[in-house]
Amino acid sequence: RIKERFSAARGVSPAPVKAGVDLYNVPATFSMGPAETLIALAEQAKAQGTWVVYGSHGIGADSNGTPADAHEALLAYLDEQSYAIYVATFGELAACFAP
Repeated sequence: RIKERFSAARGVSPAPVKAGVDLYNVPATFSMGPAETLIALAEQAKAQGTWVVYGSHGIGADSNGTPADAHEALLAYLDEQSYAIYVATFGELAACFAP
């Protein structure tokens, strides 16, 4: 039923996303770590020519998710790297890998 309604779905295993990925089990990284950890994931994807799916159950102190300062630092880094790192929605990127 999922394939009837959606073009892709994320999984729960953290890993770089490469061409040929199973679009109904796309690796996703749920990191609650500091900014350095989140930025390192983006740098790794950039260096390897892959993409990373960040997942979170919230931003900031009132959530069990990514610290607000880490999220802000990641966004600033991605903005600074916009010439080299493409940022898009999950659906937009999944469409790039669709057969």
